[in-house]
Amino acid sequence: MNSLKRAALGADGTLLLSAAGADATRPLDEQGDAFWWSAQSDATLAAALTHGAAAGWNARTRLVRGAGPSADDRSDGRVLTVTRGRPAVVALDPAGAALERIEP
Repeated sequence: MNSLKRAALGADGTLLLSAAGADATRPLDEQGDAFWWSAQSDATLAAALTHGAAAGWNARTRLVRGAGPSADDRSDGRVLTVTRGRPAVVALDPAGAALERIEP
């Protein structure tokens, strides 16, 4: 759990906030710097949230990350990437759904 200081969990543990994502092949408590440097696609991270019980992802239903690959790689809505190639600000509801997005 020491590595979770590099990310944040929502009050009920289902929402994970990170700078760049996570390594979908490792348990959350073994992420290390993956929260800062992950460049995995939204689809890969969404699959980890959906099928990752063995890696400890089973309680997570939503990942919000600050930055990700520039390619428009939208998932099923389980992963929200705020910045893709240019800065953005996103207002979220308690479940992690985007309420409003502002881009320059």
